[in-house]
Amino acid sequence: MARVESLNILLDPAGLDYLAELYGPVIGNIEKSTLTAALRNINLSGDPVAGSVEAKRFAFAAVKPYGTARTAGKGEALKALPVTVQLNKRCELVRELEMNDTALYGVDSLLARVAAEHQLAAIRELESSFLAEAGAVATSVTPAATDPLDILEELILQVETTQNSYVNGVPRNLIHVVMRPSEYSKIRKLVNTQIQNASVNMAVEEFGSLNGVRVYSSIYLPEGVKQIALCEQSIAQPLLVVFVGAEKVNLSAATAVEFYFTYGTRAVMPELIAKITDPDDGGGDPGTGG
Repeated sequence: MARVESLNILLDPAGLDYLAELYGPVIGNIEKSTLTAALRNINLSGDPVAGSVEAKRFAFAAVKPYGTARTAGKGEALKALPVTVQLNKRCELVRELEMNDTALYGVDSLLARVAAEHQLAAIRELESSFLAEAGAVATSVTPAATDPLDILEELILQVETTQNSYVNGVPRNLIHVVMRPSEYSKIRKLVNTQIQNASVNMAVEEFGSLNGVRVYSSIYLPEGVKQIALCEQSIAQPLLVVFVGAEKVNLSAATAVEFYFTYGTRAVMPELIAKITDPDDGGGDPGTGG
């Protein structure tokens, strides 16, 4: 779209087209480029507009001796556990722009700043909610070890060795660990100084592979939680962008840019989430969400 010279364009139909173009990458980044986007359950059915979706957990198939089905006259029934996820968090981001602001930054630049602010704010909301749910349902692990790598191994094993009707152990390539920055730094220091591992890319913010899992740092872990290990798709977080638009602020020279979205967060496989807490710590690192 051509350069925007005035905020007034946002108040006519062309303004909606402009905002749709501007917020397209924002919505894409929120849905695809966050930590939670890489881990959340995407096997959902139903229409988010209706207010809820459903995830299903299928029991794993057990190998039976040849002829079992013929003897029984039937095969094994498909066993599925439905989990309903309500989209019950209604959110808004409304930023008022004064005409004087456009003189300082230019309309295009100002709107780009607002879109970036909205993207970061939405990511904070979704990441904090996702990790808060993980922390609330996770099995608490009290490690016997004192070495950071050994502590990490105990946490991983809690998830890896889980067995029930729906899972018979979890491959390590499906397990991810999220740490508060101070814990992540301990591991990173050990990797930097003691481990020679070609699969660990030290130029990125997460380890390529450490003990067979990916390890991330996050400021959004809930208070008192040091580390969380979870299987991919163990938590669902459907997101519905409701509206992106603008309107004139009554009795002022300001225009409000509006971004509304709705989401829900629920653990689908709570037994495949484990955590290590710090009972002597009332909170996480500065800036920790939750």
